[in-house]
Amino acid sequence: MVTTFQSSEKKINAGREDVYGFISDINNFTSLVPDGKVSNFEAQKDSCRFKAEGLGEVIIRIVSREPRKNVVFESDGSLPFQFNVLIGLEDSGTGATAMKIVLQADLNMIMQAVAKKPLKEGLEVVASQLSEHLNSREWG
Repeated sequence: MVTTFQSSEKKINAGREDVYGFISDINNFTSLVPDGKVSNFEAQKDSCRFKAEGLGEVIIRIVSREPRKNVVFESDGSLPFQFNVLIGLEDSGTGATAMKIVLQADLNMIMQAVAKKPLKEGLEVVASQLSEHLNSREWG
């Protein structure tokens, strides 16, 4: 059963082209990896692998890019469930970008009961950290 989670909309004080440039290269996410929960993080432009506390090894790849609009990431099957993540971008006023993150996970009923709250909360944390980082302008 596919379960969908969506972050709240985050405002980035940068244009869509700049934000898209950041999210379309997984190497840029290295500085956002949380200490303690993730280890052995290795990134390339289109993929990354890491060990996540409680999950084991996770491999994620970019499966599609729509310039200035979105990037779609997908798990490779190393977990007990498949998922994809879409980071969507829209114009939000002069020089600003609205960003939302949508996660779709193929969870059985037991996994859904166990993972629903942590996935929803984790998605919101990722969206907040990403928007804070992008608003800091330390990346561009």
